[in-house]
Amino acid sequence: MSKSPKTSKMGGYIDETLDFKPINIAVLSVTSVASIEEDVSGSALADGVEVSGHVLADRKIIDENQTIIEHIVGSWINDPGIDAIIVSGGTGPTQKDITLNAVRPLLETELEGFNSVWHSIGLKKFGLSTALSRVCLGVANSSIVFSIPGGEQACIMGWNDVVSSMLDSRYRPANLIDLISK
Repeated sequence: MSKSPKTSKMGGYIDETLDFKPINIAVLSVTSVASIEEDVSGSALADGVEVSGHVLADRKIIDENQTIIEHIVGSWINDPGIDAIIVSGGTGPTQKDITLNAVRPLLETELEGFNSVWHSIGLKKFGLSTALSRVCLGVANSSIVFSIPGGEQACIMGWNDVVSSMLDSRYRPANLIDLISK
């Protein structure tokens, strides 16, 4: 008996007749916590990456510093061993929230629809508070780059409800894996 496609609540589905293709993912937490052990948001993302069958290629934690964010994300974009990057934190409405200012100039193409998807799901989970966060998704040098809020629940929602499906080669009708050509 063959496997059948499984419908998701978002209208797309995982086609279980296809093979899962693991990719290498780096996670950068932009936060004021002192260590990776204290970084519950980054841990939620890292755990999601590994549990899903992908490879956690690198993980770093830094304070909000635009130059350092640009340097780390830029080096990962140019690393042939990293296929996708998830940057969490520094996406709020204050002047110190500079992550998107650092990430956006590095992108060759920004996929603006991600903002709508994120906030549609966020509205159901967090109410109007979702409007206080900024997100982006783009492609640079065949790397997929996500920038999402750094709250633990936002990271869990982001991975479980959005990012994991977009990085699953079996997700239909489309996914981001075909954009990776390193």
